[in-house]
Amino acid sequence: MTYYDAHCHLHEYSDNDIKDFLDNDLVIVGVSDDLESTVRTLKLREKFGERVIPCVGIHPWNAAKTVERDVERVIELAERFDVKCLGEIGLDLVFVPESLDKQIKIFVEFLEYVKGRDLVLNIHSPGAWSRVLQLLNRYDVAKALFHWFTGPQEVLKEIRSHDYMISINPSVKIQNKHLEIARKIDIEGFVIESDGPYNYKGLQLSPKMIFSTIKFLSEIKNMSLEELIKNIEINFKKLFIS
Repeated sequence: MTYYDAHCHLHEYSDNDIKDFLDNDLVIVGVSDDLESTVRTLKLREKFGERVIPCVGIHPWNAAKTVERDVERVIELAERFDVKCLGEIGLDLVFVPESLDKQIKIFVEFLEYVKGRDLVLNIHSPGAWSRVLQLLNRYDVAKALFHWFTGPQEVLKEIRSHDYMISINPSVKIQNKHLEIARKIDIEGFVIESDGPYNYKGLQLSPKMIFSTIKFLSEIKNMSLEELIKNIEINFKKLFIS
């Protein structure tokens, strides 16, 4: 049985760690944070093959120190390697509000690139969910994943009204806001992520937590494990493979 991790910073792991993850029947979406990690993510795809799905981008936390040429180079690499996912990109009003203008400029450059292309966006959006939605609508983005969504219920409804999805990660076991979202989201509206190797309140997130997270969610959703795994696979393939 195959399991799917929709958002992981694979570039931060060693090749040996990555091999170990993939040997455990995982398909992993590797997101990038900047130009350097974009290059490594693309190399990981070359080395490990189709079980690594590369996303390229500039993380909002890095916006302040990003130069224009870096954004251009990431877009050039996306074009050259026929990358089907941009991420981790978006806006952040919680952790780095001081760089919002630069964040918007970079995000819009990626949105301009997306126009007319069948790409999925792997979105970072703490505190900026509505702003991000407005921009996605303005640029007529068809496929987007709001990773680790903890926003208001009304925003969740709007996300789903556009057929966008959210991702749920192992923090759902200890973060009440994320747990409430997990309870509310419809079965067609989410995938699972690790966001590894991020450390959240002492919880060292990892792709190896994907299965236990699914098991936890099967109890929350009152579904059989087999049924939930199948639905997650369908949702994942709709986003990243179809």
